[in-house]
Amino acid sequence: QKSAISAAMHRQKKAFGEHGFYYVSVGEFDSFTRRDVNVDTYDELVEDGAQTVFFWKPGAHDWGVWRNQLTEFTKDYLWEALEDDRFVDVRDESKYYYDAVYWARDNGITKGYAEDNTFRPEEGCTRAQMVTFLWRMAGQPEPSADAKKFSDVKSNAYYYKAVLWAAEKEITKGYQDGTFKPDETCLREHAMTFLYRYAGKPAVKTTKNPFNDIKASDYYYNACVWASENKIANGYSTGEHAGGFGPKLECLREHIVTFLYRYSK
Repeated sequence: QKSAISAAMHRQKKAFGEHGFYYVSVGEFDSFTRRDVNVDTYDELVEDGAQTVFFWKPGAHDWGVWRNQLTEFTKDYLWEALEDDRFVDVRDESKYYYDAVYWARDNGITKGYAEDNTFRPEEGCTRAQMVTFLWRMAGQPEPSADAKKFSDVKSNAYYYKAVLWAAEKEITKGYQDGTFKPDETCLREHAMTFLYRYAGKPAVKTTKNPFNDIKASDYYYNACVWASENKIANGYSTGEHAGGFGPKLECLREHIVTFLYRYSK
């Protein structure tokens, strides 16, 4: 029995990723007793005579909300598999962006692609997606009525308010032809500049250039140095771009959420 319980606990922990503590309810369906325990004490809990134990993620405080977050251990300790609600393409916990992706999802910054439950980490992030992520991180504020409009940003687009808000806050200026180019892939120099402006363009403290592919005259120089100072971006340590930031490279979705995650911390 004990080995079966331990194996089930392992699967539970893997399914919930980084979460290490669980809320536990012991008892019948009509009479719950709530006990908060660490996963390491579970065996002791069942040895106390628990008949039914429910586990769910920290933060799911509503006792009436079971959904697919719920796992049930019956009195004979049969395992009912928990439906894995992670993105199908982000399940390797060893990936550097794993925590960042689920932080972004759990905080309403990204929803992924509903049609196939993917996040598509290696796909280039568009300019529309970038400002939308920032806008959601800011709490989805309403742009002012006189916010700058762009000729290629339609009012029915999901990113409409995000782009107007970003222009109002001078996070983005768009292009000289009056366009924003929402579907254009965001370069790393653009992404870091947007985030730097979002942060209020804080003063750079160091005089040392941390990257070998940017120079002081670049418009994005302070943004990249600030990102390095605050451990938001480390640049590339291997390959042809080793030692550099890669400003002209596409900013992938895995990069974007990682930058935002590190900034939030």
